[in-house]
Parts: sequence; structure tokens; C-alpha cells
Amino acid sequence: MRARVAAAWNKWRELSGVISDRKMPRKLKVKLYNTIIRSVFLYGAEVWTMGKEEERILEVTEIRMLRRIKGGTLRERERSTDIRRELGVSDINEKVKEIRMRWCTNVKRREERHPAKVAMESIVPGRRPRGRPKKRWRDNVKEHMSHFGVRPEEALERETWRRKTRAANPGRGLLRRAYRSTFCRCILSQVICPGLAAAPAWFPDLTCDHRTLTML
Repeated sequence: MRARVAAAWNKWRELSGVISDRKMPRKLKVKLYNTIIRSVFLYGAEVWTMGKEEERILEVTEIRMLRRIKGGTLRERERSTDIRRELGVSDINEKVKEIRMRWCTNVKRREERHPAKVAMESIVPGRRPRGRPKKRWRDNVKEHMSHFGVRPEEALERETWRRKTRAANPGRGLLRRAYRSTFCRCILSQVICPGLAAAPAWFPDLTCDHRTLTML
């Protein structure tokens, strides 16, 4: 967990030229966070076994980043839910649950002899030692099923499972759906185009002449 937090902050520093620029639209900063920084942050989250402490680390790290994007301070004493609602970002712990449940249903749809399915459904013989046992990945999945209100047999129905376990962003999307993965290459490379002119019609908040686009 600590390694993923460090990797996310390293990626944040790489993009700080855009995120820290007050001239850049907030929507673009949130999009960079969702598509690049959070992807680095949650790499491998499918197989994480998390307790309360790990959830707290994710929560604190994300709110620090979102507060910097929003431009607020701790003195304002603004709730985390209000910050997420204003920026249109879902709770990172809910996103981890969605990722873990998506991986679970992918494994359950595999053939019976697939190594991942054998490992997930296997039961180790013997007795556990005295005391409270350590939380397992299987325990997280069981908690998530109760949280989302799904049953194990529904894992074979891909669309139903995905619809019930989806962690939707609060409010409306920040960018038009047709262009949600489209960015100006000069922005991603942290090079501001000279001669800022009228923005393209489909992206009124981006004032840039550069029409070369790239798909992430």
C-alpha cells in the first residue's frame, strides 16, 4: 500500500506543471487525476486484502490530492463528500470494491481448471491458530457482496453484476462522453501552446490552438 501511495505522488509531481497551473481548467485537472494518477494509485487493487487502516490511507491520500485540485485548505473544514461531489469524483474505496468485484466475476467465469479459479475456490486443510484470524481476500469479497446486494450465482451475468457493483461518480460527468479519453497532446506533455486562441467547440474550457489529439 505504501508503495502505491508513493507511486501516485510521483506521478502527481510529474503532472504538477498542469495541475498546479491556475490557468488550467479544473475539469482537465480532474480528468488527469482520474485517468492517470488514480490508475497508478490503484494498480493491482484487484488482489488487495484491505482492512480499516488501508482504507484510511487511501481516503487520506485521495482527499489531499482533490483538495489541492480544488484549491482549498484544511482551515475551510470542508467535508470530503462535499469535495468529491463538487469535483465529480467517486470514493476511492468504493472504486476499489468495484475493481475487486469485477476481478472476482472474471475469475468465476473461467473454466474449472483455470489456476486462478482453483486458487480462489480452494480450501486449505487444517485448523487456524487461536486468536482473531487475518482478513483474507475472500472475506473482502464476501463483505462487498453484502454491500452491493449481489449473490455469487449472479457473477455469471456480466452486465447485471457490473451494473450493481459500479461505483458511479457523483453528479454529471465533467467531460462529454464522446470525448472523455481525448486530450490535447501539448497539455499532456506539459507544454503550453503559444498564442492561445478560441477553444474548439466541443471543449469550451480548453483555450488552445493545437488541434493534434491523442487517445489515451
